[in-house]
Amino acid sequence: IRSLYKAFNDRDAPRVASLLAEDVVYEDLLLGASTICRGRESFSQALAFHPAFISAQLGLPMGRLELVVDDVACDGERSVGVEWHVELNGEMICTQIGCQRLGR
Repeated sequence: IRSLYKAFNDRDAPRVASLLAEDVVYEDLLLGASTICRGRESFSQALAFHPAFISAQLGLPMGRLELVVDDVACDGERSVGVEWHVELNGEMICTQIGCQRLGR
């Protein structure tokens, strides 16, 4: 999981995809049903439209946006949950749950 987030932060979409199971189901609980990706290919296509990847491809001065892993939970078989927060240039960006959870 940490390797997946590192690949995301490196804007390496092929490496992100290589770390996912072919039948992965991904959902960002903060953003809800619109983020559900079923399968590696669906997730890879979604990355192509992520602002961090688009800005990197276009060379836009967005700053260094990173997803920072706070905690990982796993059922030992197939399910993984990840708590994370967003940082821009090393400073935490408040999300609906991020700042409350971290007390900032």
